[in-house]
Amino acid sequence: MLKKMVSFGVITFVSMTLVACGSNEPTADSSATKSDTVWSEIEERGTLNVATSGTLYPSSFHESETDDLTGYEVEVIREVADRLDLDIEFTEMSVDGMLTSVNSSTIDIAAMGIDRDGENAEKFNYTIPYKYSFGAMVVRESDNSGIETLEDLKDKKAAGQLQRAT
Repeated sequence: MLKKMVSFGVITFVSMTLVACGSNEPTADSSATKSDTVWSEIEERGTLNVATSGTLYPSSFHESETDDLTGYEVEVIREVADRLDLDIEFTEMSVDGMLTSVNSSTIDIAAMGIDRDGENAEKFNYTIPYKYSFGAMVVRESDNSGIETLEDLKDKKAAGQLQRAT
């Protein structure tokens, strides 16, 4: 059963990945679609350029002993590249950089759990959701800045992406 679920997930991911390469708008000088053109460029290049965070366990992180990039999303995209007979090049960046890079064709895919909402919801193609995340806030017990309840967060600023030590 697990093998069937993983196969279905990989097939879905590959399908949506190819869709994410472009729109179905015909080009002005041919009947080929933009996605066909982008896919041809990827195929010719032989490399799938992928953005990921590298800082979000268990999706995309570095093994503590080897410092190798791994995680659920990393391993799924490696399988996709393997099945498409492509090399893969990961670039680690923040989510806002990923969207900009996909938009400018600097990268082909953003392998990251990115919510489909807000102004970007209609700009990009998304896979079928494969995980659900829930936000949480953590503060030091010794210095909670007056945060005891959710209402205490009003007008406070928060940031929350782990930065890798270099």
